[in-house]
Amino acid sequence: MLIENVDTENPRRSEYILLDQLSILKNRGYIDVTANGNGRFGLTIEQFLGIVQNSHKQPDFFGIELKTKVSNTLQTLFSLAPTAYIGCQNKRDLVDKFGIHDEEKNRVSLFSTFGVKQNNRGFSLSIESDVIIVNNHGEAILEYEISKIKDSLLKKHKKTAYINLSKSVNDGVEQCKIDDVYLCEEPSIEKFIKLVELGKVRFELSMYVKGGKLKDYGPFWRVQSQNISELYEFNKKVIW
Repeated sequence: MLIENVDTENPRRSEYILLDQLSILKNRGYIDVTANGNGRFGLTIEQFLGIVQNSHKQPDFFGIELKTKVSNTLQTLFSLAPTAYIGCQNKRDLVDKFGIHDEEKNRVSLFSTFGVKQNNRGFSLSIESDVIIVNNHGEAILEYEISKIKDSLLKKHKKTAYINLSKSVNDGVEQCKIDDVYLCEEPSIEKFIKLVELGKVRFELSMYVKGGKLKDYGPFWRVQSQNISELYEFNKKVIW
């Protein structure tokens, strides 16, 4: 289904069309998952809506960002490169210094998720004035200017539809269905910082080096699913 000629100057019009299409999809119950990989559920929903895969920082659907989730785990907000490397020179140096050799996959991996509380790898977040610091055993290694985080948050999430899904398998075919949708508007950088302080926002490193080549999936800023509404000034559960 391809949706064209939406009046992007009228945000309520975009919202109406999106919710109408999601209602149609919800009423269909379980549908076949038509994509592959970690983002296959979201891509399946986007394909139904006629959305071209989105790797830039603009919202997905005529000013509305779409986020799908199949379990009550961490929800990715955005990926953002550090403002500065402090305890290392670049991403490759970061993996060399803090990665772990994976004999089974023959690579050096750096996969770690953490908040303000130090995790078992020694990683943690801290806030100092106008920056968020990524630390390892108390030593700063990366720096994020809060103004840059604010830019990403407002650009990508000014208005977001969070779509909760259930998954199943039917005759060997993976399927999903829409359970509910939450529509959230006006994210607040002050609320984001508060969630960081409370340990509800997590930072995720997701990279490895194999055969001399670096693969970086992130880094990601993520929030616990049950705390998403706390990030926004306005939010509502959609009732059909």
